[in-house]
Amino acid sequence: MNNYIFKNNPYDLVFEYLFNEYKKENKINSNSTIIYPGLDKDIISISNIAKDNNLKLIVIAKNDLNIEIINIINQNNHELITIPSSLEIEELIMMANDLKEDIDNSLIINLFKEKKAVSAYFKNSKEIYECFNEKNLYLELRFGIFTGIAKYFKMQDFDINIIGIKTIDYDSDLIDLDLFSEVVKEPINYLDDSMVIKI
Repeated sequence: MNNYIFKNNPYDLVFEYLFNEYKKENKINSNSTIIYPGLDKDIISISNIAKDNNLKLIVIAKNDLNIEIINIINQNNHELITIPSSLEIEELIMMANDLKEDIDNSLIINLFKEKKAVSAYFKNSKEIYECFNEKNLYLELRFGIFTGIAKYFKMQDFDINIIGIKTIDYDSDLIDLDLFSEVVKEPINYLDDSMVIKI
């Protein structure tokens, strides 16, 4: 089994790409407030990148967040709103939508539905593909954004066996099941002739 190790937090790529695209479309400016429903390491990336771009950020997350993530949000002077960990992901998304109604010049970035995030990985999969010399590719489907990698791999070689690893109980609109041989839940037994890409 061969684990693909990202040089940086893989969400950095996603949010840098998204912020640049939204700036080009004039959907983000210096007075914008970003509303973000998130889970864990993704929050670290968006908080740091929002700070680098001098943007206000409101994070909505479950109240079982790692203290390291909470500290980063506080250090970056961003706002954190939490909901009980027993609630579903849909509750995070609904709260983000409700909040947007009350905040002028606000934009929700929602990786559960953000097609541009899939594009970020599709356009940056060459390096990953060049490392691939196995028979099977396992991709984590936490948000569905790794669907972009699956699409790139299938365009290079349609016969590649791609298995999605479903790590959370949420059916993201971003997951194109036609790209996957199967979708499994963890824990799973990886084959020796496999590459595994996880976050």
